[in-house]
Amino acid sequence: VIEVGGRRLTVVQALQKRKFGKVYIMFGVNELGWSSSETFIKAYAKLIDAVKKAQPKAEIFVQSIFPVSEKKSSSDKVYNNRNIASYNRQIQEMAKKKGVKYLAVNTAVSDSAGNLPADASVDGVHLNREYCAKWCGFLKASAGERN
Repeated sequence: VIEVGGRRLTVVQALQKRKFGKVYIMFGVNELGWSSSETFIKAYAKLIDAVKKAQPKAEIFVQSIFPVSEKKSSSDKVYNNRNIASYNRQIQEMAKKKGVKYLAVNTAVSDSAGNLPADASVDGVHLNREYCAKWCGFLKASAGERN
C-alpha cells in the first residue's frame, strides 16, 4: 500500500492513476520466506498480469534479487545466495513467459563469486550508498539513458 494524494492505494491501483512508459518491479531477499518458490512465482506472475492491465502500453522490467554477503549466505539456511540464484532463475523464466524484460541487477553489485561484497553493506543484505549508485547506473544503462 502506498499513499497517493492523501489516499492509501495498492501499487496496482496507483498505477491506474496515470500513464507510464516504463514500470520497474523488484522484490528482495524477504521473498525467500514464502512457503515455496512456486507460490512466490505464481503470485509474481499475477502481479505482472495486473500491471499489464493497468499499464498496457508500458514496458515492464523485473529485476533480479540482490545477493547477500558470503558471511550472511554461509550462516543462513534460507537467506543465502544458493536460494537467491534459484529464485532469480525462476523470475527470469517467468519474465520470459510473461513477455517482460528481466534485468540481472545482481551482476551490478556482486563480486566474482556472486556474493555481495563485504564493503557493500553493513548487515550483509542492504546496499550502502555506493552500491545503490551501482544499481542505479545499471538501471540507467539498461534504459538507454546516460549515467
